[in-house]
Amino acid sequence: MDVRQVVDERGREVALKRARSAEEAARLRRESDVLQVAAHPGLVELVALDDGEVPELRTIWVAGRSLADAHPLDVEEVAGVVAATASTLADLHAVGLVHGAVEAAHVLLDEDGRPVLCGLGSGGLAGERCGSSLDAEDVLDPGADMAGLGAVLELLVARATGRVRGAGADALRRLAERATGPRADRPSARELADAIHDAVGGARLPRPAGEPPPEPAAPLSQARHSLEGLRRPAVRPVATGRRRLRLAGAGVASAAAVAAAVLALDGPPAPPVQRAAIASPTSTPTSVAPEEPSPPPTVAPRPPLPSGCPAVEAPLTADVDGDGCAEAVTFVSGVVEAAGWRWAVGQEGDVVAVGDWTCGGRRSLAVLRPSTGEVYAFSGWATAGADVAAPVVGRVVGGQALRTADIDGDGCNELVVERTNGAPAVLHPPRSSR
Repeated sequence: MDVRQVVDERGREVALKRARSAEEAARLRRESDVLQVAAHPGLVELVALDDGEVPELRTIWVAGRSLADAHPLDVEEVAGVVAATASTLADLHAVGLVHGAVEAAHVLLDEDGRPVLCGLGSGGLAGERCGSSLDAEDVLDPGADMAGLGAVLELLVARATGRVRGAGADALRRLAERATGPRADRPSARELADAIHDAVGGARLPRPAGEPPPEPAAPLSQARHSLEGLRRPAVRPVATGRRRLRLAGAGVASAAAVAAAVLALDGPPAPPVQRAAIASPTSTPTSVAPEEPSPPPTVAPRPPLPSGCPAVEAPLTADVDGDGCAEAVTFVSGVVEAAGWRWAVGQEGDVVAVGDWTCGGRRSLAVLRPSTGEVYAFSGWATAGADVAAPVVGRVVGGQALRTADIDGDGCNELVVERTNGAPAVLHPPRSSR
């Protein structure tokens, strides 16, 4: 496969892959298909496939080396990179897709030190036959992705620097051995990411060149945010008496899109808002992955009402004022209203949902922007004198409707994005309460 870095007609640096055989052409088509279905910040971004006489695939260039060529990492960085890669694979597997060729050369570290998976020409739907193989057992399997990631973990630990003989390094070696062991004993991608977090409390992504070292006492919750490949939601003071929600792109949204999403709102009392016709955040439940039950209902089950709370009959509800009782939440033309407060968030045509993805017992807001496919998840509600920012937790091409569901049964909600074509995409916002 011929791979070159070029500048396209829009001035973007792109990776240009050119097929040199019929087999390579088929791999380019397959990679294009997978990337169209599985747009994700942890995957290379598809630009276009030119399926001509000599097929060419263009993806956004990732400035950085692959793990096969990168400088040795310390144990904490190894943990961070592999946990973040496992999180990306978990999202792929949740919608029934398999990477198919996880190896060190297919994990790129971008300029911020975040892992980005490439080389998806062998991927596809779980259970699909690999290439032209007639072997009934030679099919795409999430377990094969885990074996590949286990081998990457084993390689990185073997050449790691720093405290290579401590408890954390030993735990990583055991996890690598389990991931590369018998299929029945391998952890899922989500289990591996969680186990790495638990084993190495100081896990972090490699620091960009010139960035100062992190504070020695940085809390684990801060590390978990970075390991998901996301910047932490920013909270900063603003003028008293105003509430402000800001959608902050985490390295995947353009600066123009972020600027357009910064809006402020006056506090109570709130004048009435004229209801306008916008895209509905609800849709008929469908299957998230092949041969799995449909996710729970469109609106995630509400927690039981505390004693003395009035019942609220509304499609969207949340305890926005922290009094323990749920309030009706409405969203019209970029304005959210609840409990006498109004927040300006997003823009015309955006879609919202509420759910508890921080596992803190309190529902918060998520926003889907169908025009770009970007999905933002807030960790809480802005209060007077505070500004709340939401990171981009994923980008789903063709996303039109947003809902919440506890798909894995752990008591916390995932975000389900319904698309115009293809299976729904499942996103996992950072799980740490504000």
